[in-house]
Amino acid sequence: MASLRQFDFRNMYDLSYLNAFMAGRSYISDSTFSSADSDLWTQWQEQQVDVPSADRYPHAYRWFVHINALMRLKNSEPLVYRLTSGLGTKNTITQRKRRHSGESLSQLKKEASERAARRETAPVLFTIQIIFRNNNDDDDDDDDDDDDDAKSQDSRKLWEKVKQTALPKEMRMKWGEFSTWMPTENSGSAILQTTFVSRVSTTDQAMNGNNVIRHILQTHPDDVEFCEIISQRAL
Repeated sequence: MASLRQFDFRNMYDLSYLNAFMAGRSYISDSTFSSADSDLWTQWQEQQVDVPSADRYPHAYRWFVHINALMRLKNSEPLVYRLTSGLGTKNTITQRKRRHSGESLSQLKKEASERAARRETAPVLFTIQIIFRNNNDDDDDDDDDDDDDAKSQDSRKLWEKVKQTALPKEMRMKWGEFSTWMPTENSGSAILQTTFVSRVSTTDQAMNGNNVIRHILQTHPDDVEFCEIISQRAL
């Protein structure tokens, strides 16, 4: 990683670089946890900044949460017993939470695996923005309000067309079964923002947001000028 030694978590360009670098990766170097991960995590600790935004930098956020858990395990306290006073004169021995024993490490790994499995099937909220092509432009400024209304209506019609024809039959059935669409127009433009909730595995390629965007652009070049995901987050 080129800028690892002077990484600035307050800099959006550095965060964007880290986010792009971590796409498809779990660790910075090779496929295992290494000093490269711990060094960058230490820089984050020293800079005392917030966790990277999960919406804007999902891959950087995923890396941080994973490495933060590993570092907390590595630096956790050993097993400790302490005396506490009971209701009577007899003292009782209570055990603090086991963090560093072999038993606790196994349990923490199991719990982490269960959380990861829940995340894979948890609902994911996507918001996409589509700019439709307007093939009926004119230069009459006096009819701007009418044009805006027409664009709004056109965007709805084009969106229905895209939604019904841009996706293969099996994908369309899956979306209809697991998705909720809530379209809203941006007044004065042919821009449509729509939000849907995916209730299938986030690793399902058919429901991958980038694949959906790419498919819409490829199948409707005459209707759609631009399309992008503007936010996504687990519910």
